[in-house]
Amino acid sequence: MDDCSSSITGISLRELLPRAEFVGAGDIRVAGCCADSRCCNPGDLFAALPGEATDGHDHAAAAVQRGARAILAQRP
Repeated sequence: MDDCSSSITGISLRELLPRAEFVGAGDIRVAGCCADSRCCNPGDLFAALPGEATDGHDHAAAAVQRGARAILAQRP
């Protein structure tokens, strides 16, 4: 599997993350998951993770432009 592949399909985030706080939604079903905004596909969950070189939160808007259905973030 390459860095832009998705291994999660058709999953309810409410089921996957029962203790998560959902802002603006009751539940969200996603087609996949990625942590690289350049690889985000329509329907994906974008995990905005802080990294050594860049912070994923800075790339959330790019992921949304590519079709991310939801953002997993540590801060607003």
